[in-house]
Amino acid sequence: MSIYLKMRVKRDIVFKVLATLLVATICGACNQTTYNDGAIRFRTAPDDITRAGIESNTDLQTACSSGGEAVGVVGTVTTPQSGNVEIFSNERIYFSGGRWTYDNPRYWVWESLHEFMAIYPYSKNYTYDSAAGTLVWNDIVLGTENNMDVMWAVASRDLVENNDSTSPVTLNLHHAFALLEFRFVNASSSAVSRIDNISLEGVLYKGDFGFTKEGTSTLTVDADVAGAGVYEGELTATNIPVDLSTSHNLFDNVGTLVVMPQEVYKKNILLNMQIGGGVVSGVNLGTNSTSYNWEAGKKYVYTMTLTTDRITFDVHVREWIDDEIEL
Repeated sequence: MSIYLKMRVKRDIVFKVLATLLVATICGACNQTTYNDGAIRFRTAPDDITRAGIESNTDLQTACSSGGEAVGVVGTVTTPQSGNVEIFSNERIYFSGGRWTYDNPRYWVWESLHEFMAIYPYSKNYTYDSAAGTLVWNDIVLGTENNMDVMWAVASRDLVENNDSTSPVTLNLHHAFALLEFRFVNASSSAVSRIDNISLEGVLYKGDFGFTKEGTSTLTVDADVAGAGVYEGELTATNIPVDLSTSHNLFDNVGTLVVMPQEVYKKNILLNMQIGGGVVSGVNLGTNSTSYNWEAGKKYVYTMTLTTDRITFDVHVREWIDDEIEL
């Protein structure tokens, strides 16, 4: 065997060893909270699961699993040489293989400012101004077919001051809407097996939602197509079987109801109910008062007490989630 051939065999062995070590290093990094390949990543943490609204990290993970919803992320990097450059253009971030991921990885740029804005659920119908740092989601519609949760977040990392290129970016997602939960208590002498008809009258259901990289958000209400006023209407469901010891969603009988914050258009909201046995009532939920404006990020738990001839209620205001959801 020639000297050249011996050297080539040894070189091939060295390359195989290095390749094996490299694969092991990468696989090990994938199972940790830090990554050493320079790619920009995002993160969340597990929690309990519910259904109607996003109330935990697991809710978000489940909704954004393969084939489902996604979080839309836009992002820029600012360098002394190139200025402000968009590196994420409404990228779909989804949960797969136990972590958040996206297609076509982007990489950190040394000694540069990175800024991110995120919105859930992912939508193509948005307007983004990277220079001004604003993102607007146009024509948000709510109703029995569009009872959706909307969340938003901003984050930044400056590699001039923070030389961290290994840990994922944490986006603290905030709720843009309010959450309603209804509990029914039967104080009458008759058994109640169902609610024949239930609706919310005067609910805002269309508008534009926007936020800035500084972390401020707005929700505006547009005039309708005919120009007659703002978008408002009824959210209605019929023939709801009830167990008066549990809470109910107005539409799918599980969980809670997501609505736009009515503080942007203060008006009485009427809860109309027709109950088995013929009891019909319209209850003013008082959203035009200073106490119950249905603020963004709040949960309003209504305990509805049914008597022989009327319906009364108590309401408790809580944070929608106890801890911010981290993506």
